[in-house]
Amino acid sequence: MLNRIWNGKPLGIMALMFNALSIIIEKLKNRISTSLVTHNIAKVGANVVICNGFKYRYPSTISIGDNVWISANVCLSPGEDDKSYIIINNGVSIDENAFIDYTGGITIDNEAHIARCAYITTHTHGYDYRNKPKGIPLVIGKRAFIGAYSKILHNVKYIGNDSIIGVGSVVTKDVPDRAIVAGCPAKIIKYRDDI
Repeated sequence: MLNRIWNGKPLGIMALMFNALSIIIEKLKNRISTSLVTHNIAKVGANVVICNGFKYRYPSTISIGDNVWISANVCLSPGEDDKSYIIINNGVSIDENAFIDYTGGITIDNEAHIARCAYITTHTHGYDYRNKPKGIPLVIGKRAFIGAYSKILHNVKYIGNDSIIGVGSVVTKDVPDRAIVAGCPAKIIKYRDDI
């Protein structure tokens, strides 16, 4: 039984104890983070987990549904625009180090998944960064999967239901329902027939 947990070496038990302690501390930090954030933002559902390192601005513009998981070091950042909002619906999961700019407004529909290090932006300054940002709203459909390290640029208004964005893709235009897209710029590879 113990061989499954440690390799029988004398220092192995110390490593086991250190790992167990690290897990307990991480869970405690996540509970504290969840409690602090959920008491600060506009609306929060039941069974929400917000991991340590979550960064956000303008808490009154954030709405989170039930059974949502937000991993460590996720950043939600709007511009200074009164149209900014983010609605994270039920069952959504956002992996670590994802960056979501919601200046133009974002609705993330039920059970969508945003993988680690994804980058989503909903505004542009045109060709001069000193211009006031122009926001464009984005809807991420039900059960959409946005792959790791992918980028969704400001001119995208819709990521379809049950669509898949491939790892490292750069999405520059709307993605239809059930489409699988990949590449730079992302192009439709095929449509899902498994649903």
